[in-house]
Amino acid sequence: MSRDNIREMLANIEEAVTENFASPPRYRNDNEGDATVDPDAEDLNALILRVAAASVEEIDRVILELQGVRDMLLSEGERLNRELARFTNITQAAMTATKVIGDHLKQRGALVKRR
Repeated sequence: MSRDNIREMLANIEEAVTENFASPPRYRNDNEGDATVDPDAEDLNALILRVAAASVEEIDRVILELQGVRDMLLSEGERLNRELARFTNITQAAMTATKVIGDHLKQRGALVKRR
């Protein structure tokens, strides 16, 4: 439902409410002579129910969209944690290899100096 549709429904509600409160309620008699509810009030109730249903549908759609975004953020967070752990392991392995190479070069340099 677009914002224009919502604005139009709200304008219709405001107009219906204003009309209902501006004039006293009108009643009609059914076939048996009993007074029944004004048809304008019934129209107003139907309009309010339609607006409420549309609002609930829009809220449900937003909730579903937010849940999708939450799920995506959670999966991306998990992926980033895995990548960070992998990077940490590679970095530690590189540091260990560098230390081993450095120690080996120091020992080799000491051996060359002795000769």
